[in-house]
Amino acid sequence: MQCVRVFEYRPNCSLNPQSAAIFFAVVAVTSLLVAAYFVTLGLWPVLPFAGLELTALGAVLLHSLRRGRWHEIVSVSDGRVEIDIFTGRARRKIGFPRAWTQVELRRAPISGHPSHLFIGSQGRFVEIGRHLTEDERREQEKKLKRAIGGMGQSPEFERVGE
Repeated sequence: MQCVRVFEYRPNCSLNPQSAAIFFAVVAVTSLLVAAYFVTLGLWPVLPFAGLELTALGAVLLHSLRRGRWHEIVSVSDGRVEIDIFTGRARRKIGFPRAWTQVELRRAPISGHPSHLFIGSQGRFVEIGRHLTEDERREQEKKLKRAIGGMGQSPEFERVGE
């Protein structure tokens, strides 16, 4: 029997498509009513700016919804570490031999910027957890190192019910 530990990293997105549509509709109706009032006063240039605002808001909401679907799944089994990276519609799968896999938390080259969490082996590294906070990234580094083990070492999984 092969044991697997799974780590899933998803952004904290409370905005779903339905709530985004409702939010956009409320803002659009309000903005267009205000713009229409000013148009009746003869201030017609307000209308194109209201349209630009709504276009920008729609683009930002779409970007947010797309980024909310991005996530990573790290599976640690007896002999391998598999990383599934989902970026919207695309899926990328990368695997490493567990005994040679390293977990690295690298400091950002610019002071004040967040660190980067990498998993890799033999010079190939993949960044995971971009949306995590600094504390969450440090905590996940420790958990992944415990699950994967050091170079040339693969700790045994805790077997339940055997």
